[in-house]
Amino acid sequence: LISFIFLNRKCRNCNRVIPTRYFIVELLTGIAFLLIYFNFENFNTIIFLSILVLILIIIFFIDLENFIIPDTLNFLIMGLALLKNFLPHFNTSLIHEINQSIIGGMVGYIAFG
Repeated sequence: LISFIFLNRKCRNCNRVIPTRYFIVELLTGIAFLLIYFNFENFNTIIFLSILVLILIIIFFIDLENFIIPDTLNFLIMGLALLKNFLPHFNTSLIHEINQSIIGGMVGYIAFG
């Protein structure tokens, strides 16, 4: 971020202009990491949410540029959601979370399917 500002959006080696999108992605990711770090104390929760935020930022910018959301990233989020249900450090009830997931999936399928 600092070199982007000091070098006037240009690469140090080849002097090509670096798109502003890279600056925005790095700034947004840094702010998201700081917010997660300052709002959660459990290390496992911080790691989990950081990975989730990274995936969501990747999805946002891929969709913004190409108007697609790769299935692999969607499946990765689904896998993280299932993993969250089985980790005891999140202090959530397994049955309650699975029921909510099933209801949410059914409502989404009926509404958009």
